[in-house]
Amino acid sequence: MSDELIQKNEGLAIDCRATKSSCCYKGMVFLPNEEYEKIFKYIEANSKEDMQEFVNRCKKYDGFYLYDQQGKCQFLDDIGCGSCRLHDKGVKPTECFWWPLHVYKTKASNLEIRVGSCCSGCTYVEDIQVKKVVSDLEWIGYDRIMKFREVYSCGEKYRVIKKL
Repeated sequence: MSDELIQKNEGLAIDCRATKSSCCYKGMVFLPNEEYEKIFKYIEANSKEDMQEFVNRCKKYDGFYLYDQQGKCQFLDDIGCGSCRLHDKGVKPTECFWWPLHVYKTKASNLEIRVGSCCSGCTYVEDIQVKKVVSDLEWIGYDRIMKFREVYSCGEKYRVIKKL
């Protein structure tokens, strides 16, 4: 992550902590196979007690997994402001880094980047964050994102930031 993006995310991080990471309590998290494997290997080496819960919360699809937060992500730290225990380990899911941006499939089978409105952190979205999502989409693959959104549309109404 670039220094510029880190600076731009400061306000977002402050608001995220203020809401005690409210986005980490519901919904499904998209894990490309590569990210699932990284998290799995990290847990296997460092936190075997989390292994069975992680495996049970994940459902495999073609090219990706969906991780069910089941009311609270298992990696959300209960101490302090609710930080992600994976954040500094290099295995935090890409989709979590995108927040409050989300990628959706339209009825016309296009992709759109949308911003949520769940808290004041959503007002910190800047073009550099949108560019980062677009860059990540290229390595993940548009086809895999389309499959993900066919499986899990979420149905939320977010403001469109960019059409792809």
